Amino acid sequence: MKAELIYPCNLVGYGRLLLIVVAVSVYISSGDPAARWVFLGCLVASLLLDLTDGFLARRYGHTGTFGVLLDLALDLVTHTIVWIASEWRFAVLLILLEWTAGVLSAVISVRSDTTWKQRFNTRGWAPIRYYFRRHQRNLLSAYSNIAHFLFPAALFLSLSNTWIYILTVPGLIVYETVTVVMILMYISERKRGIASSELESELGDM
Repeated sequence: MKAELIYPCNLVGYGRLLLIVVAVSVYISSGDPAARWVFLGCLVASLLLDLTDGFLARRYGHTGTFGVLLDLALDLVTHTIVWIASEWRFAVLLILLEWTAGVLSAVISVRSDTTWKQRFNTRGWAPIRYYFRRHQRNLLSAYSNIAHFLFPAALFLSLSNTWIYILTVPGLIVYETVTVVMILMYISERKRGIASSELESELGDM
């Protein structure tokens, strides 16, 4: 466990955490308009580093549970911060939705031999498998993840250009649809697991 704490991918994760702390500090303490760009810049840097830690984890085979949970938590916190900053009327609903999927993903990662992304890459509906294909390194996943950040960021900056919203709303819909499907698949698997356990218990009593 001690060795896992200093894996290169996890060191990058600590850097992401520092950027998030700086972003929140700037958001809370500064009313300077320029600080808004510093705030978003820190969050963008955090998300870009997410690509780096994933590459390092795969490159060196450092895919332990701690790293998976750290990465998941940092993603959720980053998304939550930008949604709160957007002050969108539906932000709280999406935050709750994403945290529900995140907590269920964390539980799966702890209890299973595979990560939650690998789980969706090998089972479920074809569109979901495609979304998680190649560790989400595909056009659909890239577009929806970028749109998922740009939409609340544009609201935060009070951008009036409608094109940014026209371009990002479809990706946001894809992202949140995948989130809902993930939750439904987790619930379905849980129900099947309970039913299977009850059946085994009944057969054992016969």
